[in-house]
Amino acid sequence: MAIFQRLNRSRGHGDLVTHELNVPAYASRVIHFRDGRIVKDERVASPRDAVRKWPPGLTRVPGRGSGSPRRSLDDVCLASIRIALRALRVNKLRSALTMLAS
Repeated sequence: MAIFQRLNRSRGHGDLVTHELNVPAYASRVIHFRDGRIVKDERVASPRDAVRKWPPGLTRVPGRGSGSPRRSLDDVCLASIRIALRALRVNKLRSALTMLAS
């Protein structure tokens, strides 16, 4: 959320679509849709400020091998791909509907 807020503040725009109930607390504007129509458009007076915090005891992204930053980045990319593929596999119908809508 800290990255999204930073991008929004630096560029003045940015859209995020979510089904998570806690994410809108970080936004300055929330638009609610139902059946493809806007049902509510609200401004958030004081959005929560997302602070980037590492988990306790973690000082850098864990990696294998020599501990070089490049290796750690590769590990993060591979982990992200695995997570994305698992989400596609677990949510087959939602993934298919999302692809059809784009």
